[in-house]
Amino acid sequence: MRKFRDLKPDLVLLDLGMPDIDGIEVGRQMHAIDPSIPLILFTLSDAWGLEGPARKAGISRVICKTESWKLMASIKEIVFGLGAFASGRCLSETRAPSVESCLTLVRL
Repeated sequence: MRKFRDLKPDLVLLDLGMPDIDGIEVGRQMHAIDPSIPLILFTLSDAWGLEGPARKAGISRVICKTESWKLMASIKEIVFGLGAFASGRCLSETRAPSVESCLTLVRL
């Protein structure tokens, strides 16, 4: 959680199955710290069955790993909706970069 507080990411991608704590609980804790940061749960489990608990935890989207093509579309939708490009946070040149060039993977 320390890295989450320090980095203040534009978006967090969570896995349901983690060693000590599940992704829904991590999402709940992150949402309590900063509810403005969108959270996506990416899982092998049934996404429909997790939708209710995930929403209660503050998770924006649940995407099944068997439908991984939906992940990048969801990230683009969220990032463009947040205006990360317009704010210049990802700009290293005068033209807007692709979403892929703005993504940074941080292992919490």
